[in-house]
Amino acid sequence: MKRKAPKAKVTSRGRAQNSAPHRQTGYVRALLDPKDGPLVGVPQFVPIDTHRVRARSIGTVQTGATNGHARIFFNPCRMVADSGGSDAPIRVWTNAGTGACNDSSTAAESFKSNVRHSSADFQDTTHNGIINNPDGVKARVVAAMIRVCNVSASQARGGVFTALHEPHHKSLENFTLDDLSNSSKSIIRPAGDGGYVSLLYRPVKPEEVEEWQTSSRHLPGQAMITSDTDVQDGSTVDSYPGYMAIDYQGEHATTLHVEAYAIIEYAGESMTTLSRPIHIGGGRAASPGDGAKGATDAANKEQLQGTSDCEVKTAGTAGRTLAQCDAANGEAQQHADKTANIVEKDPPQVIRETRYSIVIENPDGTHSVYFKGTATPGSEGSAREWGEDGLAYLGFHLPAWDRELQYLADTYGYESDTVSYSGFSRGGGWAQYMGGTGYGSGVFGAYPPREGSKNLPSNADWHDSHTALNAWIHDHMITPVSEANMHPNALGVGWVQEEANAFYDKYA
Repeated sequence: MKRKAPKAKVTSRGRAQNSAPHRQTGYVRALLDPKDGPLVGVPQFVPIDTHRVRARSIGTVQTGATNGHARIFFNPCRMVADSGGSDAPIRVWTNAGTGACNDSSTAAESFKSNVRHSSADFQDTTHNGIINNPDGVKARVVAAMIRVCNVSASQARGGVFTALHEPHHKSLENFTLDDLSNSSKSIIRPAGDGGYVSLLYRPVKPEEVEEWQTSSRHLPGQAMITSDTDVQDGSTVDSYPGYMAIDYQGEHATTLHVEAYAIIEYAGESMTTLSRPIHIGGGRAASPGDGAKGATDAANKEQLQGTSDCEVKTAGTAGRTLAQCDAANGEAQQHADKTANIVEKDPPQVIRETRYSIVIENPDGTHSVYFKGTATPGSEGSAREWGEDGLAYLGFHLPAWDRELQYLADTYGYESDTVSYSGFSRGGGWAQYMGGTGYGSGVFGAYPPREGSKNLPSNADWHDSHTALNAWIHDHMITPVSEANMHPNALGVGWVQEEANAFYDKYA
């Protein structure tokens, strides 16, 4: 018998996200948002406990009074310690012009990480690959990003950003502006609209995910080279001064705001009491195979930036000419508000889905939680779900429901400016319990609607009522009947609640 291909699972919000379950892991969420993502570790085959911190490096740099250019380099592996000067993770030169950066000259600015560890805390304090401090720490970068914006007065704001994340993590020290611009991975966008240009770290080398930095300067197996006499191939030498670079060309005396964020995990004797499982921090646990998928997502997210609304087509030309946005104009300022962070340019993403709910992360950082209705009779899992509804209708608490609702309350809170809850049928009752909006809600005595919640007719907004008849039944029968039955455990006998728990344990 020929096996039929499985049907695509479709929900009221479109196709199910089973094709991309890695996006629901804490690790991938951290890769895509180092600034606010969960504090998790790098997934590995043999999980160990580690200590994670969120590090940042922030500062401003001003181009010269007679020139308007700056070359900003970022080396994420140096975020693990608070070293400054030539060991700082961010280094800025303002004398490169459109040529290659002479990193042998003194940098105009260097911004260090705010972590509490110094280079002397590491196992290799001499940076030569020899462990001379066995009780020291070792570190690994989980996620990182750098972003730059022009914060000069709006009437003087202008210029162009050219950003490049070298795909193989080789140094960009010998790249001219033409080299940066001609790369297929470069990002070119106007600097006059007040928005950020951002670069996202993702692992591309085995030593970035399989080994630990025993030195605060470079990855395992590498040597720190600061001169231009050696080819910076990124294998046996480090990528000094950085494999992420953002170039600015524009007005004289321009002030640029630079900030980098990183999630760092530490291990070592002194970290033992602070360590915890690598997946704890948010989202489901990731597997090593999720790393490559997450790296691809990060690369795609980085490329979502560009000149978009600030590109115009020039009459008489076949191509596009970059038009400088003036932030003093209303439309440009609105564009700046929209592009102030690359996260705000992303479409909503499903970051968690269970048999009860779907959690959607919106472009502005808020979350929308949609509670699913009870499965259609005869469909897969419908017997269990209708059994759960029956027990809840009698006033019983169900452990599965309690865990789901408690997780959402602990993770996102009840209905607020940052999270909204909605649902249809049973899901509408859950949404009202969380303070949100239900459509044709079926409510339960053990999960009463929260003050401020509301129930709207099934056709008031999108829902999965499927048919007009089903919507009418919910609005005119299920909602009023369930509201009339808002009472605690109808039988009031403890062992009955235990039987309800046993039902869940057997069929969950």
